Amino acid sequence: MGFVIIKQMKQDSDKSKDASVSLFAATVSATIRMVVPVIGLFMLGLLFDFLLQQEAFYAMVGAGVGALIAIALIYFQIKKIKLKGQDPLVGDPDGIIKPKKAQPKIAEPKVTKSKTSKSAKTAKKTKKKK
Repeated sequence: MGFVIIKQMKQDSDKSKDASVSLFAATVSATIRMVVPVIGLFMLGLLFDFLLQQEAFYAMVGAGVGALIAIALIYFQIKKIKLKGQDPLVGDPDGIIKPKKAQPKIAEPKVTKSKTSKSAKTAKKTKKKK
């Protein structure tokens, strides 16, 4: 009995570790998808501004374009997760969580009143008369 409880506790802790690893991986993935385009294009814009001896015009354009790219990348990440049938807030970059299968609907039996035939009714009446 004690062995079964310990085994169940170990399985529960493995599931929580998988979920926390999955959550951490999704967070890191989303952060990279947001930070790299915005900072990268901002720095590239700063370089163009320095080379062309301008104010921070291209830096702001780079940050804006980077933000649009980041939005698109996050949108595609959420869309991919939804197609797998998982929670988009948690994510599942490693494919640990399997999508739930739809439960089949069970039809309820129809209850109908049984109708007795006319011959059965007449047979009952004749028995009563005798």
